[in-house]
Amino acid sequence: MRVAIGLVVAAAACVLAALFVAAAGEASVPGANGKIASTSDPAAVAVAGTDPPAWTTARRDQVVVRDDGVLELFALDGMLLYGRTENLDNSAPPTARRWMRVVNGRQLQVQGVPAASGPFSIGRDATGRVVAVLGQYSSGEVVQWWLYDIARDAARPLRVPAEEGCAITTVAVWRGRIAYAVRCPWFNYQWRVVVREAASTTRVTKRGWSVKTLVLRNQSLAVLVSGSRFEQTVWRVLDHGRRCPKPIAGTQDELGIWAGLGSGTLTWTIADWMAEFGIYELSEVGDVDLSGQCQSAPPKRYTAPSLLPQRPIHGSPYSSGPAIDGRKLYYATDTAIHLLRLPARRAIATSRER
Repeated sequence: MRVAIGLVVAAAACVLAALFVAAAGEASVPGANGKIASTSDPAAVAVAGTDPPAWTTARRDQVVVRDDGVLELFALDGMLLYGRTENLDNSAPPTARRWMRVVNGRQLQVQGVPAASGPFSIGRDATGRVVAVLGQYSSGEVVQWWLYDIARDAARPLRVPAEEGCAITTVAVWRGRIAYAVRCPWFNYQWRVVVREAASTTRVTKRGWSVKTLVLRNQSLAVLVSGSRFEQTVWRVLDHGRRCPKPIAGTQDELGIWAGLGSGTLTWTIADWMAEFGIYELSEVGDVDLSGQCQSAPPKRYTAPSLLPQRPIHGSPYSSGPAIDGRKLYYATDTAIHLLRLPARRAIATSRER
């Protein structure tokens, strides 16, 4: 856990100011295929102020809906899509209410998800409606992609063009853009990430990454890749349309790691696995700016530890866990889904990375 060093500020600003800590130094760990993934040095400095009092944390954390067995969670603009399991120990799907959604604050059962399918990402379709990308399985392979409109509870086919013999392993959409990870036999079944918009197709990564998750917002793209058994790294790939692959955060331990994008930030969460399937303790929430400048060493900020949930949370080790939507962090416990409002990025990071 990072240690925050308080800076002297005016008493009136203590609560609103430094709710972040910024890394004082960087350590390096191997990333996917020998790349370097960055993780923060245990030493850290406060951006401003000190940890806020406990009542501030309570006001920032609220229950959205009450439910049990929540394992998978996707969120965008106040809409939620979440999956339930009967037993976290074996991840067995329940016989009823497998998928649920929250629209305009109402908790509704999902009826329109095609059989044998599940969500890979959440975004917007060409008209701006909030949709989840579903993959439909047969014999362990995705054979059909769908766009599921969360508000309308309806799915329609999504065409993801791929060369014959290649496999599409994950997909994300944002309005007229679609990003997908593809594996082909002629490059030894290694992954590459492609972004398509209208008739334009761009390879945004070289072959080799083991792609786990894609997060697409506007013209920015983050990719979560896996390497060895526990090695996982969050990469910034596109910054407002500019290609500049950069490892941002990572872990080599048996931890959960998830990422999300806002209008100008890339945020990640890391959680300690608590030796039970799907049960974690959130230990880190950090972010960097996305400004279109493709910074070679973007300053990192970390939410003060006292603001993080002080209880076990649920998460899938695959495509979803805590759901990040800009400055909103949704997470599930044994009895409810919570919304934690992350501090606004008011202060300028005082990091040695600059």
